[in-house]
Amino acid sequence: MCGLTNENVMHSLVMCDFSKLVWHEAAITIPSLQENDFAMWFSNLMTMLTMEDILVAVAVVYHIWIARNSAVWKGCLPRPAAVSRRAEAALQAWKQNGDWCCYFDAGYLHTTRMSTAGAVLYMPGGVYAAAFSGRTQGCLSPLMAESMACKEVLSWLRARGVEQVKLYTDCANLQALLSSSHSNLYSYIAFSIQASKAIMSSFIHCSVHLIPRSANLGAHSLATLAFSQAGFLFWDHVPPDIIAGLI
Repeated sequence: MCGLTNENVMHSLVMCDFSKLVWHEAAITIPSLQENDFAMWFSNLMTMLTMEDILVAVAVVYHIWIARNSAVWKGCLPRPAAVSRRAEAALQAWKQNGDWCCYFDAGYLHTTRMSTAGAVLYMPGGVYAAAFSGRTQGCLSPLMAESMACKEVLSWLRARGVEQVKLYTDCANLQALLSSSHSNLYSYIAFSIQASKAIMSSFIHCSVHLIPRSANLGAHSLATLAFSQAGFLFWDHVPPDIIAGLI
C-alpha cells in the first residue's frame, strides 16, 4: 500500500505507514513490534486488550486487508479514516445481529428507603458480556425501586452501545407498566416509568419480559450486594464470583 518495501502479512496489516494511520484512527493501542511475526504479534495483542477492543482490532485487521486488496486489484486506496469508520460500522452491524439479553432486579429496604439495582448482560447467543450493581435514588416503595433500577439499566445499556435488547424482570407490575401503551401516569412512579419508556424508544428494538424469580438470581444477588457498596461496581467480560454459579 505504501510502495516502500516488499509486502508481507505483518507489513501490510501493522507496519505499513497506511496501516499505522488506520490503527491510530481506531484508537487502539497495539503491542510494540519485537519481531516480524504476525501470529505472535496478534497473540500479544489479545493479552493486553479488553474483549471490546479485541473485537475492534479484528474488524480493523479485516478492513485493512480489504483496503490492501482494493489498492492491488483496483488501484484505489481509501483514506485511513474511512477504513476505520468501515471497521466500526461492520462491528456495530455484527453486534446488532440479534438481541442482547439483560436480566435486572432491584433491592429495597422499607426501614431506610434505600434502593439498589443489579443487572447481568448477555451477548446475542447467550455469552456473558457484563454486569453491574449499585445504589439508586431513595424510593418510596418496592415498585418505585424496580422502575428506578430499570431506568439505570437502560441508561447503562445505551452507554455501552447496545441497540437491540430484551429486558427480563421478575416484577409483574413493572413489566405491565412498561409494556402498556398508556402514557398518562399520575403517581410517584410516573417519572421513572416515563423516563424508561423514553430511553426504550431510542433502541432499534427493546422489549420487556416477565420471568420467575428463580430465573433472575444473578441480578437479584447483585442488587442485594449493592446495599454494602458505596458506589456502582461494573464487571466486564468475567462475572463476579457472587453470580458465577448462578448464570
